[in-house]
Amino acid sequence: MKAIKLNEAGFVTSFLVSGPKESVLECDASDNNQLRQESNLRSIVADSRYEFADSEIAIGKISSLNKPWEYYYSHGNWFVDKSSFYPMIRKVEMLAAVNIFAKESMKVKAVVWTYGAYELWINGKKQGENKKPVYKPINKNELVLSLNKGCNELRIRFQNLGVRDTRNILGLQILEKTSYLEIKLPDERKAEKFRQLEEILNSCCLTKSKLKFKRAFEGKMVVRYDHKTDDYFSQSTRYEDIDITGKTEIDIRAGEQYLSVIGWIDDFYLQRKLEIADNVHPRYVDYEGNEESTDYIYHEISQVKAMIRGSSDRFVMYNILARHAVGNVSEDEEAEILNDLMHIENRRDCSDFILCAYMRYLRLYPLNDRLEKRTKEVLLNYRYWMNQDGFDGMCFWSENHSLLFYISALMAGQRYPMDWFIRAKKTGKELEHEAYHKVNQWLDDILKQGFEEFQSGGYLPITFSGLLNLVDFEKGELSDKAAKVLDKMLEMLSLHSFKGSVISPQGRVYREVLYPCNQSVQVLLHMLDSSKPYYFSEWVSMMATSSYLLPYRLKDWMEKEADCEYTTGNAFIKVYKKKDYIVTSVQSERQDANPHYWENISNNQDADINSYQYCKSINECFHGTSRFEPGVYGYQQHMNYIGIDNDTVMFINHPGGTCDATSMRPGYWFGNGIMPAIRQDKNRLGIIYDITEDCPIPFTHIYFPCNKFDKVIDKAGWKFGKKGNSYVAIWCSGQMEAYQDQLFDCEFRVMDRQAAYFCIAGSQDEYKSFDNFRKFVEMQKPEFHSKERILYCANNFSMIYIRHFNQTQFI
Repeated sequence: MKAIKLNEAGFVTSFLVSGPKESVLECDASDNNQLRQESNLRSIVADSRYEFADSEIAIGKISSLNKPWEYYYSHGNWFVDKSSFYPMIRKVEMLAAVNIFAKESMKVKAVVWTYGAYELWINGKKQGENKKPVYKPINKNELVLSLNKGCNELRIRFQNLGVRDTRNILGLQILEKTSYLEIKLPDERKAEKFRQLEEILNSCCLTKSKLKFKRAFEGKMVVRYDHKTDDYFSQSTRYEDIDITGKTEIDIRAGEQYLSVIGWIDDFYLQRKLEIADNVHPRYVDYEGNEESTDYIYHEISQVKAMIRGSSDRFVMYNILARHAVGNVSEDEEAEILNDLMHIENRRDCSDFILCAYMRYLRLYPLNDRLEKRTKEVLLNYRYWMNQDGFDGMCFWSENHSLLFYISALMAGQRYPMDWFIRAKKTGKELEHEAYHKVNQWLDDILKQGFEEFQSGGYLPITFSGLLNLVDFEKGELSDKAAKVLDKMLEMLSLHSFKGSVISPQGRVYREVLYPCNQSVQVLLHMLDSSKPYYFSEWVSMMATSSYLLPYRLKDWMEKEADCEYTTGNAFIKVYKKKDYIVTSVQSERQDANPHYWENISNNQDADINSYQYCKSINECFHGTSRFEPGVYGYQQHMNYIGIDNDTVMFINHPGGTCDATSMRPGYWFGNGIMPAIRQDKNRLGIIYDITEDCPIPFTHIYFPCNKFDKVIDKAGWKFGKKGNSYVAIWCSGQMEAYQDQLFDCEFRVMDRQAAYFCIAGSQDEYKSFDNFRKFVEMQKPEFHSKERILYCANNFSMIYIRHFNQTQFI
């Protein structure tokens, strides 16, 4: 087998792996603080043993975990990354094996990067371990590896607590003498076949119409088109395979957006996902008026039989609400309701999403005796808050989850006022009383402090749907306040509407950040103005039976230019919106005159655990702070955007993983591993990153989709883009290197731990021509002084990076 080098950062990137194996974690531990309970579970999930049980390691052979050994491939990944989402608590185990060849006997400094527990053996001798997993940030385990001359068998056992989004990540980085080391794999002959397939997949070159490889693969290979679907029952027709065996070049079918290249060796395969950003566009639907548009939306939701949830589950309650609203009730409705009730009974994470919709259903439609009995059984036994009895992995604390739990407890208590709620240890009347105060606190906090999950492309519609239950089924202050929060939500979306898409910093975001026109929140903008791009979202089915009146006055807001700033949560956000571009960002750290921050009380022993302040504090710990400060570990916060069209944006982030395929939060394109300093002055944006050695990702990168621009020019350290009458320019203190991952001609990496960026947007109206804009931009002459971490530019623009620390981000 051809020897494999360590990568540019010294990581071992080739392994054979077995697992992950998932098993039920037997435990009766309880705690009124769910995060503390999960931390305790992490402390006991890993058991130690003193030898590696697999004496023979071969691809396809069953390991001691009762899982086959496989060749690990994930394009561009520096880690073994088997991250996943676990709606129910599980123990996760994984094995990894590699051989290190040393030119002489030596000791080398190394780091094991992992969120889990691990044990590491070399030649049968344990040389490193860490017994307790963490949620975040990643553990940096420094050790010294003792290597013999020649082959050294390195074996790792990994263990972790699987609960919700779980980072099953393992990285081995050699810090010295890397030129003396080479990597080979067990089962050398068979592994070499996979190695050759990997090289072919890595050689992919994708354009809008062509896919090319450096050479043909001798085995079976296909291109798999992914016709993404929202319907669980349409999965069998989602993928379409086209045989490309023996080919080095193929035509890509016009309009395709998502595809994979897959090659088989015996019963195993390697896969590389690809994406054509230039084919992702807004969807417009032509109506005569808003009433027709909402009918279309509800009919589309009703036609989806069930929503996909995870890899194997489905939720259907929002589709059922839509079917009732449009008069298209399904014959198998009872069976689907019972399936949703099963998820609620099992206390699957996100079961509160179903429950909130089911509460609306219960208010509007009668049940037969069977469903009535089952409903009562499930609701009386549900766990509505983390200090109630039970062992599960539900997320209670995010802005949307907390609201839905509160509302569901309120409405369940109202439905069964004299019955005993087993886990709450309260009557329905008592549960209703407690929930009423929680809901009221939530509403008061949002009206006073603003949203923590501000403009969240995926979560805001969920919050929206929950608030509708308050508007429709409560009276007095709860209903009135809920309507005010809904109005406030839509006002903020309208402010950030640019050419019909919501382009905004976000408190929590996913990969859809690449395409603002294709985020769930887009449906709300479309309901306000049907001429705006539409995107499917099941959550708005609640609107079909709601009395809430959309504030159509906001249609004018969407079109207005803006130059403003506002606070929400702890965040201070700036918006500069012109006819041809928008620049918007979270300021890090805040530079407003009298910044006010709310207090995190999660570690206060005397804190009221039933208060929303406590809930919000727990949320800050887990889902990331909205107190944006340089150097603080990040999560899913999206911090900057320049938009020049409703489907064409650019931004900069520090990724949470080294490849687009990672399931990490923060991800490759969304969130930040470590937060930057950010300063915006109208159409000018400055960003400084300083990534410490405690973080394994040493680069930042730019999303700049070249093929969506009419013209792209690189000159004098600047990258310029033009689309229509809109212009943008970006400068960096380091070299912007093109990198091709899942997206081609969209990414530029800067391989420096310290990097400063300076961006300017403009238009033909302002500069008369693209050439004039470029000349003006080049006169800005940005300078970055790395020692002082100061960025200077012409026209009185300067900023400094001052590192901060936030203990709340360590779990």
